Amino acid sequence: MASYDTQGFDITHLIEQYRGKKLEELYQENHRIVKNGMGDFMELYWQEEDFPCNLNLYLTRKKLLHNLKIVHYIGEFIENRLKGRGIRTLADLKYLNLKYRDSANQILKLIKIKDYNNLSKNKYIDDLDVSFCFKVEDLLFLDIETLGLHDDAIIIVGIGFFKNKKYEIHLFFART
Repeated sequence: MASYDTQGFDITHLIEQYRGKKLEELYQENHRIVKNGMGDFMELYWQEEDFPCNLNLYLTRKKLLHNLKIVHYIGEFIENRLKGRGIRTLADLKYLNLKYRDSANQILKLIKIKDYNNLSKNKYIDDLDVSFCFKVEDLLFLDIETLGLHDDAIIIVGIGFFKNKKYEIHLFFART
């Protein structure tokens, strides 16, 4: 995780530049007011055409193929022992180990057909490990901001998603 030295991050010029301005003034062409049973929200939205994203979902597939613990009855100890014998992937396990061959073959079939529902039931498979089952357009990124840490109101909900090879961002501000 990246860390930043906030001591050297001077935003004074930005504060001066936008002092006294409302969000509606800053986002004149890409905002709207949303009213529903929960209240009024201001939605800001825009698309990023040159989004610097090297999101390669197939890398998660590769990681999964090297995780021997996803085979039934293999834990940390047995995985280390198998890797010490040169068995590093599920394919190696399928061809080089009679005891775990059938289980490894079953998981390899699930990976091949991208069966998210059955793969995600495995306790050694994280949600991100099965992201290869989806297209990048199927992913939704969500960020929720509050006023504090516990029992405080949500003030901003942000969502981002890929649409037509562009990254679209929507921010919903709670209005008082």
